[in-house]
Amino acid sequence: MDPRSKGTLLGASFPRGVMLIGGLFIIVFAAEAAFEIGMARPTWEQLSWAGQNNAKLLDALSPIARAYNNVLAMLLACIGLAIPLTANMYTPKLIEIFLRDRINQVILTVFALGAANSLFVMQLIGPDFAPVWTWRITVWGSLVGWVLLIPYFFYVVRFLDPSTIIARLQGDANRLIELAAEGKEDPESLQDALQQRIYQIGTLILKTIDRADRGVALEGIWSLKRVQDRNFELKPKMSDAWFRVDNRDFVGMSHKAIELINERRTWVEMQLLTQLLLSYQHAIAKAPDAISAISNVNRVVATRAAREGDNHVVVLCIRFFNSFLREALNRRDVRAAYDVLYQYRRLAKDLGDHPEAVCRISGNFVTYAGVAVAAGCPFVGDVACFDLFELMADAYEAKNPRAGEIL
Repeated sequence: MDPRSKGTLLGASFPRGVMLIGGLFIIVFAAEAAFEIGMARPTWEQLSWAGQNNAKLLDALSPIARAYNNVLAMLLACIGLAIPLTANMYTPKLIEIFLRDRINQVILTVFALGAANSLFVMQLIGPDFAPVWTWRITVWGSLVGWVLLIPYFFYVVRFLDPSTIIARLQGDANRLIELAAEGKEDPESLQDALQQRIYQIGTLILKTIDRADRGVALEGIWSLKRVQDRNFELKPKMSDAWFRVDNRDFVGMSHKAIELINERRTWVEMQLLTQLLLSYQHAIAKAPDAISAISNVNRVVATRAAREGDNHVVVLCIRFFNSFLREALNRRDVRAAYDVLYQYRRLAKDLGDHPEAVCRISGNFVTYAGVAVAAGCPFVGDVACFDLFELMADAYEAKNPRAGEIL
């Protein structure tokens, strides 16, 4: 479910909230007017102060102007405090997302325009001049402003939900990938923007793990997977320039390694999986369910890559599985190592049509079984041996031509 769909009845959707509040206003005010006018049956002249007592028009606009000013001050104060504080907790990108949001731009402009217009109309009214239509526009505009206020309050509060931030960052990343596939914008600027979105999602995952907000951390982990899904879909349409990166994109990486990334066209996957590795290192001993999700996402990405025929991404995912295992063994975290081995074995089973990959994984099991025993985790070594046995059985059942090597 899209996190942006969460909320109360009024906050579930800003347009729906406006319609609900607007309908309520119309029903209540129409009932009041129908009752009073139906009882007294006044003429149009009796309903208007224009030309009879223009000062009364000023009296009506004065509280409207004050209300606009108070509401605008309240909104600006709320936004000025809440948005930076939330951005500091999760990601500075939130400020840019808020300012670029069309609803925020429109609502704040409407309230500022309404406040200025009410003062302007007050200045137009004179002893012998009554700007009836502008006065009516101001009054009806104030009613529209009050209709917008409550739904917009829910909208802003929901905007600060970290799930909403993740969904928006993921949406931005997917749109950048789509623009790259269209080939209408500079690939280098799109690369920079996409890397920033990926970094921000990774930062948000790290900060939520620190606060033990595991649910949001899981959403962030799976959002990286969904970005990779979109990348898989549009990768065949990308230009050659999209796949060229340099040291500026991978600081500290050797020139040879960057050449390899360019050759294999895997820079997006490298960035995404690197964020998963950082999250994995951060989650050990803090969020076991996040560890499970990370290794699961890595397996799903590898399986999808095998289905798409992208063997380079499959190899990359296998290497990150090895990194997960090393990290778990270095910290002697048996639970984390067990979870990675489980997902690793499932990956080998999913890759039954790729005998070389299965053989590579089997060799890694042998290697890390020895590493586990040397690190003082003999149980992990036993689990690796059991998984290797399972791989061997699966290989013979699938008639893998390299089953003998696994044995």
